[in-house]
Amino acid sequence: MRRRPLPWRAIATVALLLVVAVGGYTAVRAIQVRRKSAAAIIAQPIVVMPFTNVGGDTAQDYLAEGVAAELVNSLSRNPELRVAPRVTAAALRRQGKSAREVGAALRAAAVVEGSVWRGGGRIRLTADLLSVADGRQLWSNQVEGNAQDILALQDDVEQRVAVAVQTSLHVKPAPGKAPHGTRDATAFDLYLHGRYLLTKGGDAPARRAVTLFEESIKRDSMFARAYGGVGVAQTFVVLVTPRPDPEQLNAIIASCERALELDPGDPDGHLTMGYLMVLRSANEPLSDAQAGQSEQHFKRALAKEPSRPLGHEWYAQLLGKLSRYEESLDQMKIAQALDPTSARVASEVADVLFNVRYQAALAENMQSSALDTVLSLGFRNYSGALAFLHRSDEMVKAFRQVLVLDPNYPNARGHMVYALAATSKHEEADKLAADLLRDADTQRTTAYEVAVSRMGLGDVDGALKWLRKSIETTELETGPRRLACDPYFDPLLIDVRFQVILQKIGARNCPRTGS
Repeated sequence: MRRRPLPWRAIATVALLLVVAVGGYTAVRAIQVRRKSAAAIIAQPIVVMPFTNVGGDTAQDYLAEGVAAELVNSLSRNPELRVAPRVTAAALRRQGKSAREVGAALRAAAVVEGSVWRGGGRIRLTADLLSVADGRQLWSNQVEGNAQDILALQDDVEQRVAVAVQTSLHVKPAPGKAPHGTRDATAFDLYLHGRYLLTKGGDAPARRAVTLFEESIKRDSMFARAYGGVGVAQTFVVLVTPRPDPEQLNAIIASCERALELDPGDPDGHLTMGYLMVLRSANEPLSDAQAGQSEQHFKRALAKEPSRPLGHEWYAQLLGKLSRYEESLDQMKIAQALDPTSARVASEVADVLFNVRYQAALAENMQSSALDTVLSLGFRNYSGALAFLHRSDEMVKAFRQVLVLDPNYPNARGHMVYALAATSKHEEADKLAADLLRDADTQRTTAYEVAVSRMGLGDVDGALKWLRKSIETTELETGPRRLACDPYFDPLLIDVRFQVILQKIGARNCPRTGS
């Protein structure tokens, strides 16, 4: 995705989001704490900063990220510690804040900083524990050894940090040790690299992550976390595939089932299995049994990784599909508090709001747009809000910008036809609509996109025809929750044929208020 430097207003928006996120994080934790036992209420807050790659080789950035992530997992096992989300700490670090400033912003008692160096077949891991109150260095240590001993070195560092935290913050030891899941150093290294790529977003990193996880499995066929990683990465690939092959979903299920067979508590396995039920029923309602199974998978995944934004994000989508909109919005707000600078999460918040309050959805997507200059993420919600508000001139302007920055942006041309027709630019609308019909015959566009364009041109019969085709090919755009609330098809709500389509896919009445 091509990007341009963010303007000063976008930077200000990010800064505002971070301020809100700190408050949101505090609120989220307060809610969670109230639901836990009395012992958890007095948990000591701590932050693990992103580790620094000091070797000069940027190809090793994933290792620094992975070592920090494993340390977070290890410390999070201690019920007497409250470990701040890594993405929140990383977001504040990117704003130029020092470790102590990050700790103060997140109201932590202590901060762990560290670095990783690898070169010449050797690895050195360094960690420091700082007091947030006065900036004192409470503890510092480093370990060094052969690169093939990375697992042992990491275990050593995690144990030393845990002891230092216990001593400095006066907490009891964690119950047991966090397992890495493999004793093969190369398999673990490949796994860390794959997890790192999953944080980058996009199709290419996800596909590369799949390859790395599969190479890890070749090294250790009993490595449950690698199988779970394959499931998540393959799901990311499916999400950017216009017409996923059913075999892709079957492959994901096989990977997750293997992960859970090897480790019944694997969070990636549970997370993906829960989300797959949402994906596989794209244009059909979930049965009560399916909904219950999906929700249980999400709850088990979040019990293991409560600070993972993706878990809350995907769980929100299930709740939205079940028309539990307030709960869905709660989960998305948690995801946004955990990862305040994510344009994807901002757009997902808007996706929930899209079904209830268009004005709010518009505001949320303006924030998303500020974070992503291509406007790709969440743009359908933004344009839908403009359509609902009858601001067609703004739609034309926005879509022209999108098509210049990203000519292949999904569905932009169909929405552009709608906007052009609404502003009486009929010649341009007709030409673009003809191009869409030609591309639809070669499957270079979605049936949903053509349906939107036909609505713009007043061709109701054509719109219904292409909507049926979209549903037949299980396009995500025509899932029951989205189609019932899609403003482009509001004129069809009084059409019996459209109501039949909604009933067929199990769509319920749209709860939007238009406020």
